[in-house]
Amino acid sequence: GLTLGLYFWFRNKSLTARKSLIAGLLIFNLALQWLRLLFPPYTDNPELIAENAWFINICAVSVLTFPLLFFSKSNTGKDWMFHIGCISGFLALVYPTEALGESAWSFPTWRFYICHILIIVAPLLMVLLKTHTLNYRNVWKMPFCMSAVLLFIICNQVLQSELGIVDMRGDDILQAGCGYRNTS
Repeated sequence: GLTLGLYFWFRNKSLTARKSLIAGLLIFNLALQWLRLLFPPYTDNPELIAENAWFINICAVSVLTFPLLFFSKSNTGKDWMFHIGCISGFLALVYPTEALGESAWSFPTWRFYICHILIIVAPLLMVLLKTHTLNYRNVWKMPFCMSAVLLFIICNQVLQSELGIVDMRGDDILQAGCGYRNTS
């Protein structure tokens, strides 16, 4: 509904207006990501801030990097936003690991859903409103980009562990069932 409403409202607007809309959505999403640190459980447990203010999963990387990619001249980066943003945002909504067991009326739950919806909506509008044209010749690069992002997330997790911010909770971070906290 949100995507269609914004599409029909902005489809005949100037390129500047369309880009401003998408930039606004991405910056709002980034603000929500940081605003969460001002609410429980972060205010109740400051150690969680050190654990979760990092690039902890694909969606967190998306929220933190999408504004940079949108303002960049990288067509591959914008293709990444569309392909991976739509997939990862959708999968997070299908299986909302962070929201499971949480109150439906809490800020963290609302933030979770709003952020993941915007991970889908902003790149989708970027293509629908023609502020970016997908280049399907870049599709072959997506698995490499995904591997690089996952490697970056693993390095961040290992760094957090080495700094004592998080426990590895097992001898092998790749071992199934070791209690490792990353859902990516």
